[in-house]
Amino acid sequence: MNPIGHDRALHYLSEGLRTDHLSPSLLFVGPDGVGKRSVALELAKCYACEEPSLGKGLPRCGKCGPCRRIEGGNHLDTFVLDRASQASIVDEEISKQNAVKIQAVRHLERFLRLRPAESKRRIAIIDDAHKMTNDAANALLKVLEEPPPQAGIILCVADEHSLPSTIRSRCAVLYFRPVAEGVLTAWLEKAHSMTAERAAEVADRSFGSFARAIELKEEEPETLDITDYNVSEFFALLNSSSFRKEGRKNAEAALIKLVEAADRNLRAGDLGEVPRLEALMEARHRIDRNVPPRLALEALFLRLEDLKKETTARS
Repeated sequence: MNPIGHDRALHYLSEGLRTDHLSPSLLFVGPDGVGKRSVALELAKCYACEEPSLGKGLPRCGKCGPCRRIEGGNHLDTFVLDRASQASIVDEEISKQNAVKIQAVRHLERFLRLRPAESKRRIAIIDDAHKMTNDAANALLKVLEEPPPQAGIILCVADEHSLPSTIRSRCAVLYFRPVAEGVLTAWLEKAHSMTAERAAEVADRSFGSFARAIELKEEEPETLDITDYNVSEFFALLNSSSFRKEGRKNAEAALIKLVEAADRNLRAGDLGEVPRLEALMEARHRIDRNVPPRLALEALFLRLEDLKKETTARS
């Protein structure tokens, strides 16, 4: 695929490849779903491609055998450490993979120390690297301090400050901003054959995220107009059996709905939504930092109650 948006990051990568001065350790920073992992895979193709293009952009064809295998996740010299691959490494269920573990980082190190089989460089991509345990971070730091020859590491993070400064300082940092609404709309029209009206509606609620747009496009149009939770409904969610069974998934779904509602109200001119939106985003960050979903939502509940009392006192 051809990456959409992120021109500054792509220019940096292209120039680094052209001059052979690209850092072996890269940190891709940006919200979930904006394309960090996709760009990382496109970069891996540049080291394996049999017929790299020499024009503008990243030098790879995307059509040869190595490019297709990287796209399909079965190339010998490209390894993506995500929840699924870690579950296989540690022999646990995917649902339990809420943090990058030291066993997975050690597996990644062994992978990188092997000579490339058919590429110029072995590439390891760590998804959600900001969710590393302390032991995993210390193990990764040793790899970054003495990187294996002919190897590259790409860390994809939503929050760079959740990483130790010692790791951040050893990487070249590239920032991936939310995709512009117009760009996302055009992509939905072209790549997913959506009408202009429907594409604009989905893009408006996607917060610049390709992944979020793909989720929303599957919904029926009439379900897009989501109503807000009230506080009693939100608290009831914490005590429901379905929440206790899949806490993180349900917490994230509830927060998405609450953030969407607050964002709509804010864009309609309700400045009182600013502190509410800040509280919601803080709850999302806590869950990303592996705070138990119930605790994060309980703290959010208390904050929303305080905001309600403050609003009532002012009126």
